[in-house]
Amino acid sequence: MRYSFAMRKRPMQIIAVVVLLVIILFVAGIRVAHPQLGLQSSLGSAKTTLVIYKSTNTVDKNSKVVVKVNDGQTGTGIVRATSDESVDVNLNIKFEIIPTGDIKGKLIFVIPFIGVILGVIGL
Repeated sequence: MRYSFAMRKRPMQIIAVVVLLVIILFVAGIRVAHPQLGLQSSLGSAKTTLVIYKSTNTVDKNSKVVVKVNDGQTGTGIVRATSDESVDVNLNIKFEIIPTGDIKGKLIFVIPFIGVILGVIGL
């Protein structure tokens, strides 16, 4: 079987489609984070996951959120109370009052285990 020009173009087309999809999701407000603390599931702690979230500063009570906690780390939690200036977030091991400006967004999806690889390489 001969290697044709059409076969060489296919990987470039796939890369172009993936890049276009990432750009569209970014413009739509979809982001990815590697939390250092927060909610855990049966598949592991927050440090072993990647989370996909919709960027927003407004959340409702009982929403699952991604926030920047007071010590600068990224965390996942559940909103327990809201006000105009801040939200009370349950971060699994503690409650924190987070200013509304430090809310990154609403949690959409959790990808387990990939955070372990990112932790090893220092991200």
